[in-house]
Amino acid sequence: MIDPGRLVIGTANFHTYHWDSLGRNLATRDQVAAIIGLAAQMRFAGIDSADGYGFGAAEHALPQHRLLIERLGPMGVTTKVGYNFYNRRYEFGRLVGRHFRHLPADAVVPFDTGRVLSREYLLFAAAQSRRRMAGMHFNLLLHCPDLTDIKRLQGDDTLAYIKELEYVRQVGVSVKLPEEVFQALKTEGLGIVQIPATTLHSRAMRRAVDAARQRDVAVMVNQPFDGGRKVIDTGGAIRCTNPHLSRTAANNLAGHYVLTELFQMDCFDYAVVGVSSAAQLMGIIRGEPATAHDTHARPPGAGV
Repeated sequence: MIDPGRLVIGTANFHTYHWDSLGRNLATRDQVAAIIGLAAQMRFAGIDSADGYGFGAAEHALPQHRLLIERLGPMGVTTKVGYNFYNRRYEFGRLVGRHFRHLPADAVVPFDTGRVLSREYLLFAAAQSRRRMAGMHFNLLLHCPDLTDIKRLQGDDTLAYIKELEYVRQVGVSVKLPEEVFQALKTEGLGIVQIPATTLHSRAMRRAVDAARQRDVAVMVNQPFDGGRKVIDTGGAIRCTNPHLSRTAANNLAGHYVLTELFQMDCFDYAVVGVSSAAQLMGIIRGEPATAHDTHARPPGAGV
């Protein structure tokens, strides 16, 4: 069984929309409530409320589950801010893109965005997340800052300033390159480093996360299922040798195998896991098939 205390719920499926960027169905409100309830019951480490192209939909969904979320472990709620979070695709102050058919009012950025992670933008985005979450406290990660961004924000004390906001528990970065991790570690009081799980196969990244853990910086990996591709591939192989299993049951087992193998690397603290139902989540943790009600669940990690 996967240790729930090392899992963080991913919320890419928590949109209020009924589709994602690939046109797939997302979790319903009832499923979201059940997922958070199960996570609280099993004492998951926390919840990552940065929801990809949901434009804050997950942040809006969390306050009604505040009491359950307070029962989660040391990571609590984590969210992200940063232009790269929306692929830096802006037009006249509004986020645009071929998948973005309907945009909520707070997707508007009320100043010249450019390509610079300025203090003004970061403070605006942090305050926006606080409003969406009805005043809940959270960890704040900068999403995909490059080396230049990190150095500048360190130099003008922006990161230190954000860390002192009364509603920000810890400040961290979500990056993809080892040199970005090493540079971020020069930030006094840095609390969290998040990286894609696939980057752990790089020796340089392993050295970077080892350095982070030696400094008591929590290392959190996201996309452990590589957008669902690992689960689909592994699940297909499982069905070849176990043809009696449904596709959903095989995918649950595949998710369990992928996470088990990942945790055996023993070089990080927490993994972000995105699912579309509580039954699917339980199946992945225990390595068991889903229930009959879950036969149409999306592959674990899809959209995460």
